[in-house]
Amino acid sequence: MSDTNNNTPQRTPLQVFGNIAAVAFAVRTDKKSGNDFREGSFKQFVFGSLVFTAVFITAVVSVVKLVLP
Repeated sequence: MSDTNNNTPQRTPLQVFGNIAAVAFAVRTDKKSGNDFREGSFKQFVFGSLVFTAVFITAVVSVVKLVLP
């Protein structure tokens, strides 16, 4: 059972972040999205998505506060 898990390649945190960003900005193909879920861990994508969302919202709020008086 555990042998099948060892044969699947794992994604680095940078690759996971890049995949999440591509999905967030709708530039990811369906074929590559399928590969992400086969090669990556569900926990990695959930955690990465939460971090990406927090960073994105913080960046948007910061830019709005900077631009508007």
